[in-house]
Amino acid sequence: MYRKRKFRVIDTTALLTWHIPDNDEYQNVTVSAIINEIKKDKLTRTIIESYLESGKISVLEPSEDSIKKAIRKAIETGDKIRMSDSDLRLLALAIELKNKGYYVEVITDDFAIQNILKRLNIKTYSYFREIREAYNWILMCEKCGHVYPKDYMKTYCEYCGGKIVRRRIKVNKHFH
Repeated sequence: MYRKRKFRVIDTTALLTWHIPDNDEYQNVTVSAIINEIKKDKLTRTIIESYLESGKISVLEPSEDSIKKAIRKAIETGDKIRMSDSDLRLLALAIELKNKGYYVEVITDDFAIQNILKRLNIKTYSYFREIREAYNWILMCEKCGHVYPKDYMKTYCEYCGGKIVRRRIKVNKHFH
């Protein structure tokens, strides 16, 4: 089905900086949502289109099942509240490729994506921002301390009216 057995999943930063690694071992891929969110200058759009036309990068779409898995994992870690649809689709693609037995690495500067992928033992690379430690996130009232479910959508506490904020809880796992 695919040309190569190793995949490099490309997030927005690599496209915006025009830095797509060229390595014959890897097939560079992304999701259409990432391509569509790039609204930079015409030159950037032209360069991305040339990457697509030359095969330097391909567009793959994750299955609905993989998207559901990505959402569940993002809720589990508490990262979902900070993730866009394109982030979740990129995460889902990496999960799907790994589950199909392919070697996968992801280039992303997004902390939430890195946090989840490192827990799944999927290699990540960053150009500018890389996490050092894993965290779980909780939602809690800054006044009374009531803890809410990770998918809670209201911004104020139903008990005291205080603001609901995200707090991180360190996970005992370090990354290098």
